[in-house]
Amino acid sequence: MGWRDRIRRAVRIFRHGRPPEGLSLAGEWVGTYSYSDAAAPVPFVVRLGDVGGRLSGTSEEANTFADPSASHLHAALSGRREGWDASFTKTYDGAGGADHSLDYTGQISVCGRRIRGRWRLPVEQAGMDWSGGFSMTRRDVANER
Repeated sequence: MGWRDRIRRAVRIFRHGRPPEGLSLAGEWVGTYSYSDAAAPVPFVVRLGDVGGRLSGTSEEANTFADPSASHLHAALSGRREGWDASFTKTYDGAGGADHSLDYTGQISVCGRRIRGRWRLPVEQAGMDWSGGFSMTRRDVANER
């Protein structure tokens, strides 16, 4: 974590305090990720588990970059929640030839219903800098009944 991130975290804790003890990111989330080159955002659905800040789950999105033999891409998620920050690695399952990993880092909203941040393909995998933004919102199951 760089010094800018440390300052942002300190300011966030100063403004909003520490997250409540019962904060959990478990549930279904919907969102989009975008590329730095301003291509159209890609929608996705994430199902997250959160056990004491350890995150795990799955994601599904339309195939926008892999072999067209797969209409959708699926990935496993693994990461952590620490304070108002969430980070996870998304590893595609190989459908359509997509089997790489991406790193996501984001900030959790004060209400715990939104995460916004950046994703990045590690340079050692890409040989170049692939990155962009993402935003995801927790689905309200009670309102969908």
